[in-house]
Amino acid sequence: MKRPGAGSVRAWFPDELEAALATVSIANSDIAGAIDTLEMQLYRRGFDAALRALAALFQVDAPTVGGRREVTR
Repeated sequence: MKRPGAGSVRAWFPDELEAALATVSIANSDIAGAIDTLEMQLYRRGFDAALRALAALFQVDAPTVGGRREVTR
């Protein structure tokens, strides 16, 4: 099965990547904030570390801890 747009090129701009990482972080923070356990705190630290690793890979700013960053789109 051929996926839509296969063979075409999609460029992602740094601000788009930063916004995508921030929105994922915000969504996770909203859910994690409702569960106040040590396990959730540890999970959240790992999740934030993964987002920072992706930001480093794409050479963009990582979302702040907890995802509270202004998204202008």
